[in-house]
This record gives sequence, structure tokens and C-alpha cells, in this order.
Amino acid sequence: MHEWHVTRHVAPRVEISRDMRRKIGAAFVRKLIAMKYRVVAASVGAKHAHFLVELPDDYRKERAVIGKAKNISSYVVRKEMPGRVWAAGGRFRLIKNRQQQLNVFRYIWKRQERGAWTWSIFEELPAEE
Repeated sequence: MHEWHVTRHVAPRVEISRDMRRKIGAAFVRKLIAMKYRVVAASVGAKHAHFLVELPDDYRKERAVIGKAKNISSYVVRKEMPGRVWAAGGRFRLIKNRQQQLNVFRYIWKRQERGAWTWSIFEELPAEE
């Protein structure tokens, strides 16, 4: 398991409105699932996102997978948010044991800023728009 968190900022920071957070997060998760990756939890806030997802233990492959999810999630909001949605890069953290996985899961699912969109494997994804 890896926790993926957007951290690097090259372009000007974008603030994601509350109504776009769900759309972006759900599209990101759907893409990962379509590529056969197990997604456990996700959150999208005004300025950052977290995803707990099982990825290959290869940095180049991780970047490629996340790049595809960033691409499709940006595409679904292109009319409402033209231009760049995601910063370049991000940070990948290897989850070392079950306790850390549970801690990260709880953090992503339940300990986000007010108004953040959150999702877990125990919930249905919102319908595509």
C-alpha cells in the first residue's frame, strides 16, 4: 500500500471549490479502479488531496499511474476549471505495516478539513456526471 499526497507546487496554487471536489475525487478513484488498482480511501480538499491505494513498488510506475488519474480527473472539470488542476509530482509513502495502514486510512477518511470530499472502500462512488 502507498499513501499518495500532492505536495509539490510549480504552477500557481489552485483552490478547488466544494462542488468540484467530489467530481475530481470520484474521477480519480474511478480511473485507479479501472486500471485495476485497489483504492482504500480518498480525500480532496481545497488545496490538496490524499489517496490510499495499492501501487507497484516502482517510482516511475507510480508516477505514471497517478499521472493518468490526474489527467482524467482534470478532464472531467475542464469546463468549470480550465487550466491546471494538479501540481506536478506528489509524494508517495510506503505503508510499512497494518497499524500504519489503519492510521493513514482514518486520517484520509475522517480527519480532513471542513468541506473536504472523502471516500472509503466501504462507500459507493458518486454516479458519473
